[in-house]
Amino acid sequence: MPINLSPDRQNDFKKFQDGRQKTIQRAYNFFVTIENSDIIKGGIFGKFAGSIREKINFPAFRKIPTIESYHVQRVTVPQHTFKKEVMMYGPAPRTFPVYSSEGLFVRIEFEEDANGTIQNFIHWCQERVMDQDGLYRSPGLSKIDRITVDIMDASGDVVMIYRFFDCYLQDAIPITYDYSANNSILHTITFGVDFFEIEFNKEDRKGFFGFLGKARDFGINLTT
Repeated sequence: MPINLSPDRQNDFKKFQDGRQKTIQRAYNFFVTIENSDIIKGGIFGKFAGSIREKINFPAFRKIPTIESYHVQRVTVPQHTFKKEVMMYGPAPRTFPVYSSEGLFVRIEFEEDANGTIQNFIHWCQERVMDQDGLYRSPGLSKIDRITVDIMDASGDVVMIYRFFDCYLQDAIPITYDYSANNSILHTITFGVDFFEIEFNKEDRKGFFGFLGKARDFGINLTT
């Protein structure tokens, strides 16, 4: 043990010797799940639901295309940012943070397969926003229920979970087919998000920061 260490530093050094060492989070240890149910939105309850759908004009959405884990190449999750506000107290400035956001998002890059599954999924998302007559659907019908991103450690244990709620297609980057290229087709899709939560699984804590248009619930609540 190094000499001239304070008692606290000696305890820290002993913990390190007992097996506590540096770890890192690998960028590829994640898993994405896209969940949606149109049981209520589309009124799939047999004849009874069919009569409801006729009365309130619910569209009968087709089933979401099946996306496998190998389709997802990378995912970008948002971070909350703040801008600096300045208030003068006489000649002296005082600064404080103010939340700065134009909406939340989650961005996912997909690798296309030979059957055009991802393009089919993009079209499915577009159909939810606007119908074939060019009319916008209501927000309750245009949104996907949830996108979940599980973050894992080297042993495969989930250490953190992002859950994004009420997601909708915001943007899909145009793609290029090229005779001179030999690469796979990649689709980058940005989903707008109303709010999301983060669960820190190993520490059994949950942080929640919710937004619906403007700030719906300002602050982070960590419970143990």
